[in-house]
Amino acid sequence: MNSAARLLPFLTAVRSNGSGLEVFQDPQIQSAIEVKVFISTVGSVSMSGHGSVGQSTPRSTAKGQRGRSGRPHDVPGTVSIHGRIVNLYGQLLPGRPADDAPMGGWPGTGRFVSATEAAEDTRGARFRWFEAGLASLARAVPSSCSLALPTRIGCGLAGGRWPQYLAALKRFCEENRNLSVVLYDIEGSEATGYEAAQAAPAAASVPRPRANPEKSSGSSAFWSSATFEVLRDGQWTPYPQARQEELRAALLREDDCLEVLVDAERRSALTALQELGACPRSLGGGVESSAASLVVRWDDGEGPVEVNLASIVSLAALGEERSPQGTARVRLHLPAVREGELRLPADLDHSTAPEAQSCGRRVDPAELPQQSSGCRICLGDFSYSKRPSASQQVIELFCGHAFHEACLNRWFEESRRCPTCKRRFGHLVGNQPGVGSMSWRLDSRLRLAGHPDSFTIVMNFRFPGGRDAKGEPFAGRSQQAFLPHDEQGKLLLALFQLAFRRRVMFDLRVSATDEKYWPAFNIHLKTALAGGPERFGFPDESYSQRVLEELRQNGVTVAEL
Repeated sequence: MNSAARLLPFLTAVRSNGSGLEVFQDPQIQSAIEVKVFISTVGSVSMSGHGSVGQSTPRSTAKGQRGRSGRPHDVPGTVSIHGRIVNLYGQLLPGRPADDAPMGGWPGTGRFVSATEAAEDTRGARFRWFEAGLASLARAVPSSCSLALPTRIGCGLAGGRWPQYLAALKRFCEENRNLSVVLYDIEGSEATGYEAAQAAPAAASVPRPRANPEKSSGSSAFWSSATFEVLRDGQWTPYPQARQEELRAALLREDDCLEVLVDAERRSALTALQELGACPRSLGGGVESSAASLVVRWDDGEGPVEVNLASIVSLAALGEERSPQGTARVRLHLPAVREGELRLPADLDHSTAPEAQSCGRRVDPAELPQQSSGCRICLGDFSYSKRPSASQQVIELFCGHAFHEACLNRWFEESRRCPTCKRRFGHLVGNQPGVGSMSWRLDSRLRLAGHPDSFTIVMNFRFPGGRDAKGEPFAGRSQQAFLPHDEQGKLLLALFQLAFRRRVMFDLRVSATDEKYWPAFNIHLKTALAGGPERFGFPDESYSQRVLEELRQNGVTVAEL
């Protein structure tokens, strides 16, 4: 396998062969499909110290050509070809978009571009450049060529929204039926720090994330009122208190909850692809394969009992209990919604960048596996001195990946995820205005389409006009939204409250419809009682799953409540 292929060790692929989309999983690129061109999105500007790949990658090739040609950076929305490697320039600068930058912009960017140029490197601009890059790609590669792209391209630290990028790729496939396009999915393996259940033998060396000893046991107000119940003889019966604690602890296992949510997103994407004519061809099966589980087991004297809570975490359905007596449904029951309000900044969930030492342990580099010979942030080697200096200290994170302590502390100032597996450390803080309110109440008179037997949760969001961190004025906004008063709706309300307190519910950006700069939806809300998804209303069967994925991408899950 060539050097480009080695960058993608564990793969689930989606293939377009002109007549449709084909889904398969295979850890060896060449054994599954002959791929002629590998594609990656990179920033038009190369900045040393930002990246985790070696000198043989496409980035360094492009950077060398820039230096020889004398040009400071490549034009966003274009592509450059380097043998079997294509760089698609879908962003101006590496890292997060300008939307998320602090006042004055990201530190250090002034050495490469002007402040005006850096401010234009927004999330929306990056998506437009990605679409323009795809158009350039179709003109640049030979006809009947096969192309390989990673899934969630442009959607990690770059800040893109994968459903939006996936839709663009679908359009690209439909418009260029002479090309064969392969999307490689690295979720569920090294990319997320999990040991892939269906990975190739090489995946066995991937360390499974260790439990964070500082994780809270879940004594919040949410958990003090939440009750797990099982349906027996037509009646919902609460579990005994000891079992309540065990079930609650399972939902607080952050890594396992993320695994369930990632799997739910993957299966949803595969279902959408199949509806477009996809033909599954995978090692472990496509949508038909076994879903991720979140299981609690005990023996109550009458035989083993197994409770699977995965469907509760993903809001797909009720949980399930299996015992010698048969199967029974399980739910997380929440009390009726009472009127309440959050006000910012008083109710902000304050969060500072985590210290590297609180997210792992100091280690001797000699204790690390052979493949962990250097820091993937600065690309420098680890020191094997018996008395390393402060800048040479090495931290192994709870996910099992090691870096220089000083590098990690600087990294956490910009991103609160592991540079290798993207596991989150600390809370994400968004770009929502720091002054505003969120109120909610229960309305017994309103009924949502598709929910005739449920009352309606009415939410009101209000933000006064003001200025953002850069001093730019933004317009105020008042917005009403709705949820059904069922178990799913009550759980979503709790997640929305946490997202609001962490300033990720809304995002300051220019509206796509009227070009107004104001608090726009970062987590999508239902603003109509009826009309379906086309009119931002109900019924919408997939809304819960879609909004859960948006919440997950912003660091808000059931494990955080």
